[in-house]
Amino acid sequence: MNFYPIYTCNWAVSVPSSSEPVELSKIKLRCLLVWAICSHRLSEIEAIRFEGSEELELFSKHAKHLTSLKKVAVGSFWDGVWTELQSFITAYSACHGGDTKRLLFEFGQGPELTDTVVETMSFFNPPPLPRVIKGHNLPLCAAHHQQMDFSRVRGMIVEHSAYAEKADLWSQVLPKCTILRDLEMRGFRSERRIFRWAVQERRAGRSLAPLKAVKFKFCNFIVYPTVNDLLEGFGPTLESVKVKCGWDGHWLTTPFDKAQPWIAPGLHLPSLRTLEARVFSPYVFAFNPDRMPTMPRLEVLKLDHAVIQNLEYSGLMTQYDMNTDRAFPLKTWPICEFPQLRVLCLTGRSAAEFNPQCFQSMSRLEELTMVLDTGSWAECWPAALWTWDWELPSLKKVALGQLMASAFRFEALCHMPNLESVILGGIEDRDADFHAIFDLPITLNDESDSEDNSDGENKDKDDRDSGSGRAHSTSGANGNSNGMGGGVLNGSVTSIEVGCSEVTIGCSVWRKLLSAKAFPSLRIVYIGGYVGAYDAAIVREASRHPGLRELWISKPEQLEHDWPVDLIDGAWETGGGRTDEDGHLLFHVNHECYRVPKEIPLDGLNI
Repeated sequence: MNFYPIYTCNWAVSVPSSSEPVELSKIKLRCLLVWAICSHRLSEIEAIRFEGSEELELFSKHAKHLTSLKKVAVGSFWDGVWTELQSFITAYSACHGGDTKRLLFEFGQGPELTDTVVETMSFFNPPPLPRVIKGHNLPLCAAHHQQMDFSRVRGMIVEHSAYAEKADLWSQVLPKCTILRDLEMRGFRSERRIFRWAVQERRAGRSLAPLKAVKFKFCNFIVYPTVNDLLEGFGPTLESVKVKCGWDGHWLTTPFDKAQPWIAPGLHLPSLRTLEARVFSPYVFAFNPDRMPTMPRLEVLKLDHAVIQNLEYSGLMTQYDMNTDRAFPLKTWPICEFPQLRVLCLTGRSAAEFNPQCFQSMSRLEELTMVLDTGSWAECWPAALWTWDWELPSLKKVALGQLMASAFRFEALCHMPNLESVILGGIEDRDADFHAIFDLPITLNDESDSEDNSDGENKDKDDRDSGSGRAHSTSGANGNSNGMGGGVLNGSVTSIEVGCSEVTIGCSVWRKLLSAKAFPSLRIVYIGGYVGAYDAAIVREASRHPGLRELWISKPEQLEHDWPVDLIDGAWETGGGRTDEDGHLLFHVNHECYRVPKEIPLDGLNI
């Protein structure tokens, strides 16, 4: 095709005087360019992609010249575009009659299914044997679902709509998808049991599609019976189930009748490897750990504010109202076997109800996240069960928050020989015995423990107050002793982070945290929210560690300028950056960074 200059465009455009700026939106400019290039050869166009209502309006006026058109696509979609699209279809049909049927139609982002949308899409041909159904072809598939062949569909992304609910669309389409592998349902708000047919087929002994992965996103609480239907119907082949219930700003008002739970007898999930439930509303899923034996291959379990409740029900999930959670007392998990579990993430009430004795079977666990925030159940949390003496040989990452973090003990590192990271965050507890978190089970026999302490009378108090924060730790498989009596606590810890609203660390804890004996492979130390008294001796102590490369200290905003930078001999301010091999320690204080020469003699640790 020969391209002509834009000024040959036969679309009249008013040009303002030279003193006025010319402003064109991206869509408007595209419309001008497209029309300039194509307007003189409309009869040769075989495919058009519309991005805005201006293009639709323009081509509608010249629809009679589009004699070779075979495909129409719409990129962005909003009400104005839909209005102009209907005008274009009407104009094209008036000019070409039955030829409209031969057009293929496609959406970049499909509109919500309505009677009008489905009726309009009926003018076009259905997509030929689609392999994936989602926004770009969903309206067409919905309009022709009764006569379409869905036998090759392997993936489907569908959104809830009033039309689909009224027409019971998905209960008709899904049974036809005989090789469906992946299914994602968004915004599902229906009480209709669209997978009830699958339960009936399974109980009748008939084969079903080998569905492997299913996601429910932005759904409300009434989706839980649908999830259970799906689990029972497709249980033998399912490998991944992910449920996101509710979303920010969306509050569910329908009460849950706990006297009428749905029952899923005989639930068996032999292939399930991933189970996730995440909620953002007062109504949350309840997970039944009694079903755990039916999931022998489970590798990833994530329950984000999804709780365990109603264990007498045989379904995997049910639902309850957090606003009345006192009516649902804590129920500690039974001791479950997790021989294949690699990732465990529990937050909220699910963390409170987890039985830590389950760790005994988690020899393959690599990532552990437990966040227990405050709530009416927190006072009933069985903290005594959390002894932190379990052998977790494969564990690489630990993230603990709030009450769960306050229960952590560094001596647990002795039982985690391959640890790579530990995060303790959100700690606000200031109880007297809280110092036990950093009561590291080591002694530094080869170093003097009688340092001059300018605040000696508060040394023990500082140690007792030393735990508010977050710790990040990295370790490898170098092999650890039990850490007692001066031994190595964890042979490959590379970073430790401690940070929250307030943390005060006494000198003996500083000595242990920065000790090459306790953590010989340490590379990074981060202290956040620090409000204790300290001076340059901390930096000197850090500079003595042979492997340490970065020391981060973050002070509360009101104390940000309390650091006596002039006490750091030989240090200079830098723009930051990592200096792993240049023989200096990077010392960060809030937004400032200093380079400190390594091997500075220690004159005494005064904190």
